[in-house]
This record gives sequence, C-alpha cells and structure tokens, in this order.
Amino acid sequence: MNTRLIFGTFNTLPLGLTDDEIETRYQSHYKPFVQQLYTNPDLQAVIYYCGTLLEWVEEHHSELLKVLSEMVSRRQIELIGGAYYEPVLPLIPRQDRVGQIELMTTMLRKQFGRRPRGCWIPQCVWEPGLTTSLSSSGMEYTFLEDTQFLRAGVAPGDFLQPAVTEDQGKLLTVFPLYSGIGKKHGSGFLPSLKSNGKEPVLLVRILPGEQFRTDYIQEILKVRNAGQLRTVLPGKYLRSQPARQKVYFSSSSPAAVHRWALGIEAQKEHARAERMLVANEMTDIFLEGGLFRNFLIRYPEAGRLYAKMQYTHILVNQIRGDKHRKQAAREDLWRGQHHSGYWHGDTPGLYHLPTRRELYRSLIAAESMGRESGIFKPSLVSIDFDMDGRDEFLYQGSVFNAYLHSVGATMFELDSFKVQQNLLMAMARHPEAYHNKTHASGGYDRYGRSAFLDFFLQQGSDHSKFADGQGKDEVGLQDAIFAVKEVNREQYCIAMEYECQLDSAAASSSVIINKKFKFEKNGVRVCYRLENSGSLKVEKDLGVQINLALVASDDVGVRARGIAGGQLDLEQKHSFATSKIQIDYKKKKENLAIITPQPVTVCIDPIITHVVQDGISIEPMQQGIAILYRLPISLQPGETFSSSFDLQFA
Repeated sequence: MNTRLIFGTFNTLPLGLTDDEIETRYQSHYKPFVQQLYTNPDLQAVIYYCGTLLEWVEEHHSELLKVLSEMVSRRQIELIGGAYYEPVLPLIPRQDRVGQIELMTTMLRKQFGRRPRGCWIPQCVWEPGLTTSLSSSGMEYTFLEDTQFLRAGVAPGDFLQPAVTEDQGKLLTVFPLYSGIGKKHGSGFLPSLKSNGKEPVLLVRILPGEQFRTDYIQEILKVRNAGQLRTVLPGKYLRSQPARQKVYFSSSSPAAVHRWALGIEAQKEHARAERMLVANEMTDIFLEGGLFRNFLIRYPEAGRLYAKMQYTHILVNQIRGDKHRKQAAREDLWRGQHHSGYWHGDTPGLYHLPTRRELYRSLIAAESMGRESGIFKPSLVSIDFDMDGRDEFLYQGSVFNAYLHSVGATMFELDSFKVQQNLLMAMARHPEAYHNKTHASGGYDRYGRSAFLDFFLQQGSDHSKFADGQGKDEVGLQDAIFAVKEVNREQYCIAMEYECQLDSAAASSSVIINKKFKFEKNGVRVCYRLENSGSLKVEKDLGVQINLALVASDDVGVRARGIAGGQLDLEQKHSFATSKIQIDYKKKKENLAIITPQPVTVCIDPIITHVVQDGISIEPMQQGIAILYRLPISLQPGETFSSSFDLQFA
C-alpha cells in the first residue's frame, strides 16, 4: 500500500451573514464533519477555519473547540493557519499579510496549544511574492490547485507531488490540490488510485466544508479497509517524504477563477474552448485566462473598494503613540480586506450587499479610529485615490466623507460615520456570461452607480427606457472629463466645468455645465449653473441621478415631502414632484435629506441585478435605488439656468 491521502475541509464565511445563517451552516456541515472524524479516530484529516468562524464557534458552540482540541492532542487532525480575515493575499500590503497570519497563528496556538505549520490561501490566488510573506510568518507549506502546477510547467500526470518554491531566498513547500479537471471518474470523493510502484502516490483532497458529504467518509473507509490507501497529515508527510522538485509558480488562480476574471465574450470563448479540449481528451492543455486583479477593472465597485482599502491602510499606519488604538484600527482594516467583496464567480461575492456593507463598515471604522479626538480637522485634499492616473478630491469631515471624481464630476463615495456606511455603494447592473435574454431584458448600466450623474433628456421622453438602459435620446456626461475651475481648501469648495455638445450633427447646440460642491459640517450643497453656449435654443430636461445603496429589507424609512401614504416601497417604481426626500436610518438615529429649492419631478427605480447562487440558480438581488431628478431647461443662446441640491445629515 503506497497511496497516501491528505483530506479535509476548508471552512469560510462571507461577511454579512446573520447568526441564523451561520447556525444553519454549522448544523448542516461543520458539526457533522467533525462528528464523523471523532467516531473514526484512526482517520487523519486537515481542517481550516477562518478567524471569523472560529470567533463565532467560540461564542455559540464552544463545545466544538473542546472536541477539536482533543483531536489535535491525539494527532488525528492538523489545523491549518492562514490570514485571519481571508483576504486575497496578493491584493493587500505585505505588512497586512504578515499581521493577519500572525493574528491567526496566535489564536490557534492559544486555543489548541500548537502553532500551525501550514497556510491556507483564500481561493488559491497566487503571486510569487507570497513565498516571502508566508515564510516570514513562520509558514512551512501551503496548497495550490493542481492546474496551477501544470501552468508552472510541471509534467502532467494522474497525481502530482509537492514542490518547493522560492522567493528572495525564502522557501515554501506547495501541495497540489486535486481538482479532477479533465479526469474521468465517478461522482464520489476518490478518483481511481493507481501506483507506479516506485514512490507513494499522494492525493490531496480538501473541499469546502459546505460540499463535503458524510458518505465521503464511508468511501474513504471502504478503500482504506481494502488496503489501497491510508490517511496522513501534511506535516508528517513532509518529514517522511520531503519535496524533491523545485517549481516557480506564475501569478495564477484555479482554472475557473481564470475564466471568471475575463470579459463576457472572452469567458464564453474560453468555456467553448475548454469543452472542445475535453471532448478531444486534450486535458493536459490549459488555456490562459485573466489575472485575479482583472476583477478590479471588470467591476469598478471592486476597484473602488480596493482603493478604499489601500487608502485606509495608509491612514491606519499614520497612527502614532497609542499601540492599542493602532492595533484596533488594524483589525478593522484587516476585516475590510475579506476577499468576498472584491470578486464574483459562482457565488454572489461582491453582488452581496450585506458583504459590501460590512467591508465598508470595517474600513470606515478603521479610519475613524485613526482620528484623534480634539485634534482632527476637516480637510479637502486631492490625491489619485483610485490609482487611475488622475487626482480625485476627498472631503474628510467629522460627520461624513465625500469623494469626487473629475470624470463626470460625480460623487462616488459618501461615508456616514454615524451609520458607518458608504451610502453610494450601490452595485451597477453588469452583464454576466450566465445571463440569458430574460436576465438581459432588464437592462445593463453603461456607468457606475454614483451620485450627481448628469444627463440631457428629451422633454417628455419615456422614463422606463432610460431606467432599462435602452434610452436613445439622452446625452450622458458620465464619461465627460470636467475641468477643475476652483479649489478652495479653506472654504471646502470645488467647482468643475464641461462644455457639452447636445447634438453631434449640430455643433452650434452646446451647453456649458458648471458644478460647484460646497462642503459644510453636516452636509454638502451642489450648485448647478448651465449656460447655452451655442446659437440654437436648448429645450431639454437636465437629469440628475443619485444612486443610494438602500433596499427593501433595510431598517430604513424613505419619505418625500408632499407625498401621502408614508414610507415609500423601495421595491416599487415611483414618480412624483417633491422638494425633499428624507432617508431615516432608524437604528442609528440619523437621517439624510436631499433638498431642492422648489419641487422637481422625481423618478425612483429599484436597481435589480440577476446573480448566480452557489453555481446553480440565478436570482434577482436588489442593490439599491436610483433617484432621477428631471429639471426642465429652456435656454436661448447666452441664457443661463441655476439650481441646487442640498444633502444634509441630521
């Protein structure tokens, strides 16, 4: 018998789940797996729990920790370490990688009496520099998918052996996770086991805790009792069978993640090519896909969250003189690095609004922790926040933050420190490769869901077509690069301007639009001034859109002045005239009012995306509401029009 099996589960939690949702996972998956192992003490297994799950278990089911401690003591299980809050390791600063791994190591050592030797890499997202970070954190080995071995040039075979990789003189052993891609075997846990008779065959099967079935244990026992394999722990295996091959792994992810990181049409072509290779039994050929970092471009919402995380890292590391405050801020920062809000695959990921909220809440809390009471002063700074080569403008106040972009002269982030939320984090409707015609019929967005997006609309045009992204008669300024005309840092004021051609066939039909943002302690006033700079009369509606991350399940109330019936139903469309819309955050006892000088026609639409759930069903998910103000404009050449919007916190 020369077949060795390293098996187990990795157990993770997307942020934003309720206690009831976690309890369901615990009773259905986490607890049964440990029970099965406990009743079979001669089976050895590895288990990874993320830090937040261990926290939850300690609070709600501490009896499980006692069972795990006993199994660790009798060397039946090996607990794997990792980064505490499950970040995409290549995306976060090296200092945070090491800090998160050491935080997890400390927790495991205190709880179970042993320091972990192995490190779990969330989603197996790899870049070569991780070797140094993991080795410097005391990690001796990790796991990557076997397809990543093949991409690195390792000769294909039924089963692969561990490899040593190196960076800056630091070494790390990497175990190949069996993926089964291109292999023909049943639906069970174990593939066909064949030995070459010269060296032990190693099979590494570590599945998500939610996917491991209890009958897999029976399958393992049956094959083991037939004398065909025995289970082993990775640490012990390396002591008896040290890795003999050296491999340099390129930046890579599992095969499916490579495909998901591509654009829509490229995804479809990639999937078609994969099916062709499998049909022709050419399973040792692997197609190149997109780097994981491409998610930050494909989804601007992920890119902005990444920028927020990097900026918060800088702010937190500027804290001086108070180690406890700095460590608390760091842990909030690290919590905001959880991978689930930075990408999308076969689970909702960044489409899950509670997850994005929890990430922003953590980052805003970290930033707030860095502000010393009595010393902090509001500021208006210019910095290339989103790393696109163009400066953004950041108002940082005591009550709220507001971030402005010169592209579209839009506000793309509005942080309330009391609510601890970015109120503008609504997700846009992106096309996905799994969408069909029905999903696409609701429309896609050509722009991000920010605030003070401007459109020139035909008066009397059909709003439903605009809401569905099918309007043909509007001129949108979402991609227009506004010139910065004024920056007054003492008065917290910035003005931007753009000359817009309203008709591509008539160069004489143009309007200069000037937007001035004036920040005060409890709000911001946005002043619009339009001038007809052409020689033709302009008759349009100026559409000003504000997108808010509010959904029907939130504990908030939305009211409009002069509209009977109390609260607005956020799942329904609305159209009315009003001069004030108020959002009441009931739990936080704060409200946000949007005020215009006179009543304006307002159209409100729910923002609905269609998102895959666990790789199977596709369900509608509300991301927020779109509030479109329609201001009628009638200007002769040289005439001007002015209006304003006040956003006020109270």
